[in-house]
Amino acid sequence: MRLPSKSTTFLVLMLVSALAAFVLPAAWTNWLRSPFQLRGLLQLCMTWGARSVREAFTDLGGVPLTPDQVREILREHDALQRQVGHQELRLQEQQQVLDALTALRGQSSDGLTAVVLGKVIAYDADPRRETIQVMLSGAARGYVETGQWVAAGAWETPTRTGVARQWLVGTVSEVHSQLVRVRLTTDPAFATEVKVARVLADGTWQPADQACELRGLGRGRMEIRAAEEDYYKSGYRMVVAPSSAQLPLSLSVGRVEGARARDDSPLHFDLAVTPWETPRTLRYVYILATRP
Repeated sequence: MRLPSKSTTFLVLMLVSALAAFVLPAAWTNWLRSPFQLRGLLQLCMTWGARSVREAFTDLGGVPLTPDQVREILREHDALQRQVGHQELRLQEQQQVLDALTALRGQSSDGLTAVVLGKVIAYDADPRRETIQVMLSGAARGYVETGQWVAAGAWETPTRTGVARQWLVGTVSEVHSQLVRVRLTTDPAFATEVKVARVLADGTWQPADQACELRGLGRGRMEIRAAEEDYYKSGYRMVVAPSSAQLPLSLSVGRVEGARARDDSPLHFDLAVTPWETPRTLRYVYILATRP
């Protein structure tokens, strides 16, 4: 007996398939389709997995973000947060001045003479100190003197807006012909009066009523000692040096990382404070000159 050709076999199978699909009852043929439904479950898993991976590793138009880009975005977020907080504090201070001295409306009340840009050239090798050495241009040296506050800086023309994006890193401790030494806020010999602040829903900062003392501890750390309230528990995270004769405008020093009750007085608390960034990242600084 001669076997049918391939074309004949194909036509016969197609005819049987058509009869099964359109003539035979569904109950007779559903059992044939059941095994192939497992393929749908596999496709669902693959599709969901691919979507999850794509959503996890892409952002902003499908462009993957590198770790450096993520860190830069977080750094920019911190800078903008500082700018909003500092400018809100500045507006509050100016409003108080205008309310008390309406005759001086339109005049600057902060006493800021100049913002001097300096380049960080060295870090202190003595483990007992935390200072940096800064180089100044010849024209800027006449504005700088000991005791002036120093903020983190950037390689750009110094402006008030630029200062508002930064934070305080220390004060000028020595002035030489071309170099300036800055005592960092983390130096064990550093101390100043500060206030803690919390961020409100609109992004502005609300300072606490009571002032506290901030001291450097070394190794990149600071501490507010004997605070009368557990400010960390109350949501206060920012540490701000209020404006004074030496500081033209209120600027933040760092953030509160935790609190613990004192052993000698359980009703007082020591707050752990860290700078916004480690001093080792500093390349430029702004010296806030108040000298006439």
